[in-house]
Parts: sequence; C-alpha cells; structure tokens
Amino acid sequence: SIKAMAYGAPNFLLTDNYDTAAAMTQFDGPVLILHGRQDQVVPAEHAHELKETIAQASMVLGDFGHSDGPTSGFDYWGTLQRFIVATELLRNQ
Repeated sequence: SIKAMAYGAPNFLLTDNYDTAAAMTQFDGPVLILHGRQDQVVPAEHAHELKETIAQASMVLGDFGHSDGPTSGFDYWGTLQRFIVATELLRNQ
C-alpha cells in the first residue's frame, strides 16, 4: 500500500488506500513482479512481501531503479517475453 511505503509522510497526503497485496490475492492468473534492486522510491522489500503474499507470483529483480528498467541495460523485454511464453498467457490468442 502507499501508506506502507511512505515513510514519515503526513496522512493527509496519503489518500490512496489501495492495498495491492489484498487485491492480488483475489487474482488467480499468472503474476510477474519485476522490481529494481536500486529502487529508492519503492524498496525491493515490498516486492519480496508481495511475492510471499501472491502464491502464483514469479519475481525477477534487476539492477535498476524506480523507472529506468527498460533503459538500464536490463533485459526488460526479454524477461517479459519469457514470462509470457512460460505462463502461456497468449495461448488462446
């Protein structure tokens, strides 16, 4: 959730109460958690917590920050393609 990540931010700024972990437990499809080890906005610990909560999740950590995955040299598109093929997401397309 936003509140779990916003260390020390005043509550009046935290109007988004969306609980990602709770929402994802209701989803039964394949899930890829792709997160940057160097993310200083959303720490990688949050990705690990989601992975523990979402039974069917796969997690890949890359050496990038918050929003520079596709441009960091990390094989972003290849990682997505391997996940799509492995989980047969497009088998009915």
